[in-house]
Amino acid sequence: MRVDTPDGGIYVHIGYADGRPVEVFATTPEEAKHEEVYEAFARIFSIALQWGVPLEKLLKQLEGANRKYGSVSTIPAAILRAFRLLQREGVQAGAGACPKCAAAVVYQEGCLKCLSCGWSRCD
Repeated sequence: MRVDTPDGGIYVHIGYADGRPVEVFATTPEEAKHEEVYEAFARIFSIALQWGVPLEKLLKQLEGANRKYGSVSTIPAAILRAFRLLQREGVQAGAGACPKCAAAVVYQEGCLKCLSCGWSRCD
């Protein structure tokens, strides 16, 4: 999912296992000033998810830390926005299943995609 930030368009990739998010990757443009911080934050967020920290608890912490900015202007807010946009699309923890074969779906390049049967839905 592409999220616009002061560093340019950041792509936030969210990996799912058993219908719940378990890892986060951030791909930044070459000219991004804080590429290593995006990667470090995504790694820490991934570890928290893998150790069972509830997604909503993580997102509420990000919202609290970024409330005063009002828009995506920080690295944590970019990841927060990506998760909130996915939730609006109906891809929530436990709800990311393919309507055709019930396998987990992933969000890639602006589309929901099933890697099992090939089903997809694009924005």
